[in-house]
Amino acid sequence: MTSDLPELIDRAGLSAMNLTRRSIDHLYDRLPVIALPGQRKVYLRKRDVTEYLDAHTYDGRTKVRPR
Repeated sequence: MTSDLPELIDRAGLSAMNLTRRSIDHLYDRLPVIALPGQRKVYLRKRDVTEYLDAHTYDGRTKVRPR
């Protein structure tokens, strides 16, 4: 059953990916947040973060950054 649970990431994990505080706040504003009752720490699903970053990655060949 635990293999079905999502992998979670917190602000410290995102910071370890060299994301700035502003970028982390942006992710928390736009992605579903997991908040456990009685806990102050909130999480994001790693899959959601990965999909969001992939969708907003522009390589100049297959995807061109909007202006």
